[in-house]
Order: sequence, then C-alpha cells, then structure tokens
Amino acid sequence: MRTLILVVCTLIGMTSVAQVDIILTIDHQFDGQALVANTTYTTADGYDVDIDRLEYYLSEIKITHDGGQVTLVEDTWLLVDALNATSINLGAFNIYSVEAIEFGIGVDEDHNHLDPATWPSDHPLAYQSPSMHWGWSSGYRFVALEGNTGSNMVLVYEIHALGDQNYHYEVIESGANATSGAYIIPLVANYANCFQNVDVSGGLTEHSDQNEAADLLDNMSSNVFSSSAAPTSIESLASTEMLIAPNPTVDGEVNIRFTGDLSGNWLDVYDITGRKVQQHQLINSSNNLQVSLDRAGIYLVSLRNADGIIHTARLVVR
Repeated sequence: MRTLILVVCTLIGMTSVAQVDIILTIDHQFDGQALVANTTYTTADGYDVDIDRLEYYLSEIKITHDGGQVTLVEDTWLLVDALNATSINLGAFNIYSVEAIEFGIGVDEDHNHLDPATWPSDHPLAYQSPSMHWGWSSGYRFVALEGNTGSNMVLVYEIHALGDQNYHYEVIESGANATSGAYIIPLVANYANCFQNVDVSGGLTEHSDQNEAADLLDNMSSNVFSSSAAPTSIESLASTEMLIAPNPTVDGEVNIRFTGDLSGNWLDVYDITGRKVQQHQLINSSNNLQVSLDRAGIYLVSLRNADGIIHTARLVVR
C-alpha cells in the first residue's frame, strides 16, 4: 500500500507543470510528549525542567528534490516558537518529489549584523518582544531557551545562544505528504535533546556564544530534528543507472538500459492511477530490456530490489 501511495503521488506530481506549495510543519515534542508551557518534563540525566520560552531562527532553507536537485528558498527566515503550532508555507516551486530539507540554525552571517529596524515590523528579523536581537555587533539570538528546574521548580535557567561561529546546518532526509495542491514536509523536534551535555539542574544564566550556549546550538543542529515522512524519491544507487529511450515514445516501444549487475531485481511499470501494468524480473545480468506499451499516457518506471525502490523515472507514451 505504501508503494502504491508513493507511485500515485509521484505520478500526480509528474503530470503537473504548475508549481506546488511546499509547507513545512514542525511537531514540537519532549521525548514523545507534546511540548506545553509550564509542564514538567524529566531530562535524560534524571532532573526535572519545564520550558516557558523556546524560540529559534531557521535560515538558508534548501530543499533537495527530484534526484538530487537543490532549490534554495530565497529571502526566507523563520522565527519558530516551539510553544505554538508551526506550519509555514515556504512558497511555490517546480518540485515533483521531495528527498531532504536543509537549514541553518540561527541567522546567516550576511544578515546577522543588520539593523532590525530596516525590516518591516512583521518580518522575523525585525525587533521582537521578547527580544531576539543582542546588538549589531553580536547579532541575533539564534536560540532563546528559558524555564525552571530544581526542587519545586524554583530555579530559573536561561540560555540565549548566539555567534556566527555557532551557526550550523542541519540536513534531514524527508519526504513530503501530498495534499491538495501542496506538499507538506513534516518534521519532528525533540527538545529533550537540547539538554544533552547542557546541565541546567542547578539553575543557569548563559547569554553568550560559548559554554552551554554553544553546546545548545550544537544539539539543535544535530540531535533535535527528524522527519516523520520517508523520502518520496529514492536516489539511484551510485553504481546503478537506468536510461529509457526513446522518451517520449510515439509507438510505445522503448529500450531500458541499465548499468551494474541487477540480476534478481524487478522493474515495474505503473500507469497514471498507480496501477501496476507490467512487471519484469531482470535475469542473466542483462543490461537491456525491451518494454512495449499500447496506450498513450504517463507512466512511472520503477526499479526495485529486496529492500525497496532504488530508482524511478517517468516515461511518456504519445
């Protein structure tokens, strides 16, 4: 069933020449629980914390799609409030299948030291309340994490993390859930991992680019984010290539050529509805396969092994 859904979603994307909206959602959690303000959670080190402020910037967002193409979401900075739902339309793009998303945690250096007053008041880089700006020299707070800890939760901790040297990228393999006119990239953020090697059990104030602030940004860029959607397009194996010719074809006759030893693998052909119309087992290490289709339309040719799909391509029969 999952393969059928993947095929249908891919074919739907392939038939459309229009752009599709890409929507980023973030499910804010603490070890599988929904993140809620003033709620007590237990860290991996066994002490309790709550979170009453967690805001951070995402910059230089890039989407990997359609066999390794990379598209930059230009002129976009996100100010994420982890205590509120996050669903952000990144814009409309010519994307058929999503494979990964990349972003920087914080504000990129080219914009980190600009005057917030130069931005419209509703822009993420404009002045905020509470403040996300540390000053022209230091730039923006990349992450602001605040809450309580200790016996009876009477100790306060604050970590405001900044600094160009602490601006790191995160790349997350992720597919997209197809909905009407849009692809949704669903990320999960587990903020329990913010506290790895960041001990706030005795209370803490760290507003800087060092110590726990730097460690927090390291965690944010490596331990917090994951995806709840498998990649919608699987990259071909480095040693495998599938070439279809002619494509488009006017008589339904095509030759499919492979590189690498693919004996024992399968080649499936799906029509626009996601129905499998042909299946071929590759034998004797053959590098060529003749396929004949008697109806005009758009087809998805899928190469798979025992572990799943390893390559897909579009075939047009006129």
